[in-house]
Amino acid sequence: MAQNKIVFEILKPVATLSDTGISMKEANIIRFADLPVCLDIRRWTVNGNGEKRMQRGVTLNPDELAALMDVLADGSVLRQLEEYRTPPMKGVTKNYGRHDR
Repeated sequence: MAQNKIVFEILKPVATLSDTGISMKEANIIRFADLPVCLDIRRWTVNGNGEKRMQRGVTLNPDELAALMDVLADGSVLRQLEEYRTPPMKGVTKNYGRHDR
């Protein structure tokens, strides 16, 4: 099966949000093919040759980014996340949060 190549250009790195050594979550100003510029937040992995590979992520156009910034501005979302934070359960590798409270 032929693999489609995603055409993109990172115009400006904004921030590395996390780095485990084998994967990084980054925010970048990016352009995909001939589409308008957007903020791209995604995980990147590093293969054995040291090449970065794009993983799943989210892109926000300027209007979407402005809407998200408005929602996050007062800090209530962070407070809500803290409210649902629980210690990881024994034997569970990922904690996606509990919604049954």
